[in-house]
Amino acid sequence: MTTLVLLCLGWIPGLWVASQLNLPVWVWLLFSVLAAASLVLLRDKVRLRLVLVWAVAFGLGAARYESALPSLSDPHFIASYNEAGGVILDGVVTDEPDQGEADVSLRIEAASVLPPGAAAPIAVHGLVLVTTPGYSASRLAATGDSRFHYGDRLRIFGPLQTPPVFEGFSYRDYLARADVYATIRQASITFVAARSGNPAWQVLYDFKAYALSVLARLFPEPHAALLSAMLLGDASGLPLDLRAAFAATNTSHIYAITGFNIAILVGLFMALTKPLLNPRRSVVLAIIAVVFYTILVGAGASVVRAAIMSSLALIAGRLGRRVHGLNTLAAAALLMTLQNPLVLWDVRFQLTAAATLGLILYGERFQARVETFVARFTTPGRARTVAATAGKLFLLTCAAQITTLPLLVLYFRQFSVVALLANFVVLPAQPALEIAAGLALILGLVWLPLGQVAAWLALPFSAYTISFVQYFARLPNAALALGETAPALVAIYYGVLFGLTWMLSRPADQRPAWWGRFVLRQLPLGGLLALGAGALLAWSWYFSLPAAPGRLRVTVLDVGSPTNTTGGGDAVLIQSPFGATVLVDGGPGSLTLARGLAAQLPLFKTDLDALVIAAPGAEFLGALPDVLDRYHPRQAVITRATSLAAAYQTLRQKLIDTGIATVDAGTLPSLDLGGGAKLSVLAETPTGSVLRLEWGRFSFVMAPALDTAGESVLINDGLAPPTTALLVAASGAGTSTSDAWIQALNPRVVLISVGAGNPSGNPAVGVLGRLVGRDVLRTDQHGAITVETDGTQMWVEVQR
Repeated sequence: MTTLVLLCLGWIPGLWVASQLNLPVWVWLLFSVLAAASLVLLRDKVRLRLVLVWAVAFGLGAARYESALPSLSDPHFIASYNEAGGVILDGVVTDEPDQGEADVSLRIEAASVLPPGAAAPIAVHGLVLVTTPGYSASRLAATGDSRFHYGDRLRIFGPLQTPPVFEGFSYRDYLARADVYATIRQASITFVAARSGNPAWQVLYDFKAYALSVLARLFPEPHAALLSAMLLGDASGLPLDLRAAFAATNTSHIYAITGFNIAILVGLFMALTKPLLNPRRSVVLAIIAVVFYTILVGAGASVVRAAIMSSLALIAGRLGRRVHGLNTLAAAALLMTLQNPLVLWDVRFQLTAAATLGLILYGERFQARVETFVARFTTPGRARTVAATAGKLFLLTCAAQITTLPLLVLYFRQFSVVALLANFVVLPAQPALEIAAGLALILGLVWLPLGQVAAWLALPFSAYTISFVQYFARLPNAALALGETAPALVAIYYGVLFGLTWMLSRPADQRPAWWGRFVLRQLPLGGLLALGAGALLAWSWYFSLPAAPGRLRVTVLDVGSPTNTTGGGDAVLIQSPFGATVLVDGGPGSLTLARGLAAQLPLFKTDLDALVIAAPGAEFLGALPDVLDRYHPRQAVITRATSLAAAYQTLRQKLIDTGIATVDAGTLPSLDLGGGAKLSVLAETPTGSVLRLEWGRFSFVMAPALDTAGESVLINDGLAPPTTALLVAASGAGTSTSDAWIQALNPRVVLISVGAGNPSGNPAVGVLGRLVGRDVLRTDQHGAITVETDGTQMWVEVQR
């Protein structure tokens, strides 16, 4: 054991013990001084010297932990004003905004605060996590862009709060690892100035935002979301069900830019350069590649941490210097916990460290065993080639999963039965996917049509990855749900694992007699040959949406957001049997709308015949400004009802900027969808348009924001004829869907677009009572709802 590894083994426990005991810094410093003095006096005693070196590192680690904790009594630390009531906070957005479906989370570097009763602002420091609606009217008025960005200087109104602690999860500790000790939820924000952050970081964030927009235009969803995560480190767009599939198959490392992910990239890069360059130049170029890639993905703190740890440790290990690899890993862990001791409790840090340790300890061992096994059947040269290929594509994954398995079980409470098989089938496609997608991005940054050609080459590999991950995740018992795992069991696992590793590293004549040779015979991964048959299925399975010739399809997409006041917002996709495609409204969140459209439209279809904006509220059209970058309607039919909301103003400006022709809904009798199918505007009301879709004997009424007063007017004017299907207004709020309206329309099927768990409790109990005896389908219960008809009969299909 080297001195550096010994120091790390003392430092890390010191951090943990200090977190449990909460002693003053001087106590731990005194402990280290006494240990250091004893080390000088007893330096001739070798065994005791190792213990004392460990003790010095232990005390210093504990002291560093205590010194890193902020003082909440400091009047210039922002968290000291938590729970003091409403404040006025001035600060700058210091990281990329975390855009949710309807809200955005901003990490603010505080500059000053005006607490209640204070005469003047007080200069402060520290980070605040601020949650606010995704669109800003004041920013739109000042810059023409309603979205928040890195470097925005803001004035924030709201109560500072201490992050909560939930049962089984401390959100307070989670934020503290990122130096955030205060939050403001549902803040009111006034925009002050743009581009007030660090100029170098501003350039990086601007480039990354542009690169993400290029990917979104090159690839359909969910491929764009997957490649945004793989290439640029932005996994915010990945659908929850796809995330769950990756987690269930233990393949999340494919899209997550962690130490393991970057270590694989470095290993592949070195394998390509070592035959052409000497080892020193190969290492230098590998480091340059990691630096460049880190900058490309935005150089966030987690990516920098992963890059430092994995690149240095793996480079040493891949050069055959296992001891140096452990030294590098120890040095990286020391440096990162020295800078921020709380990172020790970061799950990503632990998984990164564990994965890198597995690569160092077992990567070469596994490759050597495979080489020995294959050499029984072929020449040594071919055996080395097979082992090297298996190492790049599969063995490194096995090595990393051995050391990360207990952490995955501990934190995520599931065990993937199909992990090895899924990785074996999926991983071979990843080099080609990353190269082709990376090339598409680079070419797309230069000229979008050129990038699109390369994107077509990458898409089959992305489809392959997503399809097989979802396939394995759907297998019975693919992931076994586990209860809470005791940390002691994790410690026992690592004790047994590292004990066996130490045993195998000893010469055979020094092992106990009971060990026997049969254990060694089980280690070669001969099972890989049997699993190879799975790769033959690579191109045989990919789901695409089946066409429904001769039928009209109406899909109410699942876009309701639980964070909205109503939990609602509608988005209805109409696909006529003659090829016309119309989108009515879009819901509050661009990610859910983009995913919903991608699931319903053919793979490369990005054009729409029309976009109908039937209601002006943000919950109905908040998703549209961003989605218009990806889907392009030939015309937009806009209700006469208007709104001062930033989302509405942003959308109108977006339509002007993109040159999309707009039509006043009040002057449009109907849209001809072909073959007699038509979408009519029944009426214009103060709250929005009332639409009716007709084909043959089928009809469908949509009035997204209609209230009971508007319903009465329509009934009195004879504009409420019987209909086959009805989309309930306002997510089933009690201000709409009167009994008279239901009786007049008399729908066979009633659809409600609403988000699960919304704070309003919609749909209202009274509305549901009026719908008793009718077929009622809700997106919060059934997901996307599709009604198909041939003009005579009707079929209904739900997502879940």
